[in-house]
Amino acid sequence: MDNAGQSDNMNPSTTERAFIVSPYPACPTAPWKLEIRARFAGKKIRRFFKTEAEAFFSGEELTGQIRERGVSSLAADGMTVVGAVRRFEMARKFTGQHGQHMARILRLFLESFRSRGLGSLTPGDLHRFWDRPEWPDGNATRRQAYAYLRIFFNWCERNDLVERNVIRRVDPPKTPEPLKGILSPDEMRAALKKASPEVRAFLSLGGFAGLRSAEIIELSPEDLEWKEGEIHICRGKTGERYVHMEEAFIRHCPRDWRMANVRNWYKRLRAAAKIPRNGLRHSFATYHLARGRDAGKTAHEMGHSSPRMVSRVYALAARRADADAWWGI
Repeated sequence: MDNAGQSDNMNPSTTERAFIVSPYPACPTAPWKLEIRARFAGKKIRRFFKTEAEAFFSGEELTGQIRERGVSSLAADGMTVVGAVRRFEMARKFTGQHGQHMARILRLFLESFRSRGLGSLTPGDLHRFWDRPEWPDGNATRRQAYAYLRIFFNWCERNDLVERNVIRRVDPPKTPEPLKGILSPDEMRAALKKASPEVRAFLSLGGFAGLRSAEIIELSPEDLEWKEGEIHICRGKTGERYVHMEEAFIRHCPRDWRMANVRNWYKRLRAAAKIPRNGLRHSFATYHLARGRDAGKTAHEMGHSSPRMVSRVYALAARRADADAWWGI
């Protein structure tokens, strides 16, 4: 590499001299070519991309890596972690709750391995990443981190950013089966009796409609279509859906409420009434299934595509008499 080529790349005003981005119509699936000049890298390096922006971003990342660690680092480690994460972010749209959670996990991943080459990561690195003791949700967060990183690494493999997919050599974090807790009809009746209108709406949406807490927070009174008898979930964890209004829900849910700080009110009520964690949604699944004996319908109301989720994760065994008492509150 001659000194002129190196100084050109180090000068921000002349960075473009280190690489060239140009159209490459011969490849319809990757119509943009990145070419790092031989006088900068010691040999000509070509990469192909779907968009011009991806090609420019990768050019800046690769020339920066060559400048800091030498051209041999490209063969040894492949794409840098920061470069791979940025390209993944450009290719994916992080929308909804899943997207927000994935973006958060990737930010933490980037903070941990920013200077590393993607190909240099080991199974031990990944285990140390999702075994972080400071994560508040414990095992649930570790499983989530594994799932999102698997999506990320598989995408990198499909796009030739890494030769060996490290996630294939990693066992998923082991977690105990979650404890299921439900409310009895008497406990739900007592909780509704002492609740404010806002918390009564929260209890009704969770216990009589099966909504997740995060979905309830996103709702407004306008999303409850009383005339049609449906609840419109526009930003649910599994996408948009409509939920049927049960008679118990109509009896107890106020027509108007203010959701500000309702999570804090619900936490205080949950502590006072000893409501189990996720107890409202588990109660809905248990009594809805016990009444109708139709796991597919219960899964549909809860926003799941698989009936197995209902029995495996949510529902407990319950008598039909208890289900009738629940829906007759």
